[in-house]
Amino acid sequence: MTGCAAFSILAMMSATSAALADSGSAKIDSFEAALTGGKFTANFRYRYEMVEQSGLPEDARASTLRSRLGYHTGQFEGFSAMIEAEDIRDIGDDDYNSTTNGKVRFPVVADPDETEINQAFIDYTGLPGTKIVAGRQRIKLDNDRFIGNVGFRQNEQTFDALRIDNTSLTDISATYVFIDNVNRIFGSDSPIGDHEMTSHLFNVSYSGWSPAKITGYAYLLDYDNLFALSTQTYGLRAAGKHKLNDEVTLHYTGEYAHQSDFDNNPAGFDHDYYLAELGVTAKGITAKAGYEVLSGDGTTALQTPLATGHKFNGWADKFLVTPVSGLADSYVSLSGQFMGVKLLGAYHMFDGDSGGADLGDEVNLLA
Repeated sequence: MTGCAAFSILAMMSATSAALADSGSAKIDSFEAALTGGKFTANFRYRYEMVEQSGLPEDARASTLRSRLGYHTGQFEGFSAMIEAEDIRDIGDDDYNSTTNGKVRFPVVADPDETEINQAFIDYTGLPGTKIVAGRQRIKLDNDRFIGNVGFRQNEQTFDALRIDNTSLTDISATYVFIDNVNRIFGSDSPIGDHEMTSHLFNVSYSGWSPAKITGYAYLLDYDNLFALSTQTYGLRAAGKHKLNDEVTLHYTGEYAHQSDFDNNPAGFDHDYYLAELGVTAKGITAKAGYEVLSGDGTTALQTPLATGHKFNGWADKFLVTPVSGLADSYVSLSGQFMGVKLLGAYHMFDGDSGGADLGDEVNLLA
């Protein structure tokens, strides 16, 4: 990759145990029974990640273990509650820049040591077709391009938020989210570990058209301190698949969004987002080709600060912040399974949106 070449290999193992005690769907008729008749969860994920990056003297090698323990109560009068603790530790190789350990001679692997409350919320399902969740929670909208949990990293991103989902109308799903704070992947020891805000998210999808699911959204981000990230984004997305025969399925996605400054942002700008992607699955193997643009004008660019950024534009994380020239990503990928192991390979070619500068290329492999 020109200017910042990266080659990343990731190996993951995960083990999960759940339902150590499960209240099931039976009605619980007392508050005490709801508290004691819930479900314990335990989840452990080990990861070994290596990153080679030009411009740095050493390669990164990170051996980390994420442990989660949680409890979700039974339901009483439509209410239930959940709490989940999380711990991330390096075990073995720790030659990497976690963003908080000071090892800047290594490439970044953003999995810092951390112990925290990952989720803690109350939910209510007493209204027809409606679910309300209040507290610290995981939020993923559509494909995580604008709002996601960064689940690839060991310390996922969660939100201190109020979320309302409604499915009362046939084939329509509507979501509203109010966000007070974002608990980011960098952890509590990082100066950028939290983003305080007063933000509103609207997402409405229609699934009654067989060729594709249609989604419209409006994301109004109002940051308390990072004014340059306050934006309003309005978009439309269509994603679907078509079975060509018993063995071959065609996948297709198209998306457009417009982003401009919002509320206390001192800058004035208008940027666009485009995505076109085609794929085909045959005999368990999926091939995809796509073209994604985040526009820029040389001074500012379209930004997605709440996205699962690692999922897009290469795993080297060089474009988590869109360069001011914007970004055009032409990519292909191939994925499948071999002996129960997921395999994925992807290749990206990056160019600036304005000016067309060559920003390099990147290869990603996962097993």
